[in-house]
Amino acid sequence: MATSANGAFDTQSAPTTPKCSTLKAPVAVAAVLQRIQSDARLAFYLSSATETFDLLAAAHCEANGLNETEFRSDFEAGLKIEVPHAASTVESLLAELEFAHKIIRNGLGLMTTGQKCDWGRLNDRDGVSGEGATRAHERAAAIARAGGRP
Repeated sequence: MATSANGAFDTQSAPTTPKCSTLKAPVAVAAVLQRIQSDARLAFYLSSATETFDLLAAAHCEANGLNETEFRSDFEAGLKIEVPHAASTVESLLAELEFAHKIIRNGLGLMTTGQKCDWGRLNDRDGVSGEGATRAHERAAAIARAGGRP
């Protein structure tokens, strides 16, 4: 694994064509690794602490005959991580809450009355029940307060 003077992943020495020229996946994996190395915000989401990075590193090393431990050490030495701005985090959380609201409603539409009652009892047991079995009213109010559309 070649690194530059500052320990960053040396994209110039990385193979630009895979050992098997008919496969494009190794080139794509190398491109994603390069992007993680150059974008501190992306590195926050795909850092070496994620399963995604584990899979990318393993695939890259396998395709290029590299020692994975050495590659990870070199890669991590040059990695800069930037926590996303709080506003984008709030927007992301709101989007996830809106998705969860829709997913829960879809699931409820598929359930029998008995299944809905069982779900409500489990929520009561776990201390997460609200005005209804799925906290739909509370969730909708939180979405509206955050500027979303329930």
